[in-house]
Amino acid sequence: MGRSVRGPSRISRRTLVKGAAWSVPVIAAAVSAPLAAASVAACPDITSPAVWGPFEVASGTPGGRQEDILAPNFFEFWSENGDTATTVAVIRKRTTIAVQAGKTYTFTFRADMNYGKWDITQAVPSAIALVVGGAQVWQAQSRTGVLPVWPGGSAPHNYGTYTATFTATTTGTIPVDINFAMGTKPNPALANDDIRISTPVITCF
Repeated sequence: MGRSVRGPSRISRRTLVKGAAWSVPVIAAAVSAPLAAASVAACPDITSPAVWGPFEVASGTPGGRQEDILAPNFFEFWSENGDTATTVAVIRKRTTIAVQAGKTYTFTFRADMNYGKWDITQAVPSAIALVVGGAQVWQAQSRTGVLPVWPGGSAPHNYGTYTATFTATTTGTIPVDINFAMGTKPNPALANDDIRISTPVITCF
């Protein structure tokens, strides 16, 4: 925690094929129906990092793992794929929410990115996704213009604001995942870009 400002000195970071078009794998429990029945009276609140599970490997074999919780409610991913990995590696944070059939849930959150190793020539893209009830409702890849670039140091963050919606078809409890994906590395010396994302605020109707 408390790493809202970082300088250039950091661990070796890793890679994704530069310029490649790819998607964050939807890594979730097989969720075609809610996990359990529930009565729902109000919109879920998942803004506190305390209601989320630990950073965990969802798929693949990451190499150096570095993740943080930044005050007040941001998750920061700056891990890397394994040097010999042949598949995308995904690290996630997970929580659950109670939903009601027919209701639409809007997730509002902020995010930004920085180049791995703080050098665009020494790093390649990474990606982030929001998955609700097993369905990917939002995704962004670094360097596509979707996520603002943080230059680091004492520069202020200029987070972008994003929304995603999910309409429940059944009443019950479902998982909500934030997935961070790291591609395979053509050169172990390269690094993945870092991404920060806030815990979503949910409104529903």
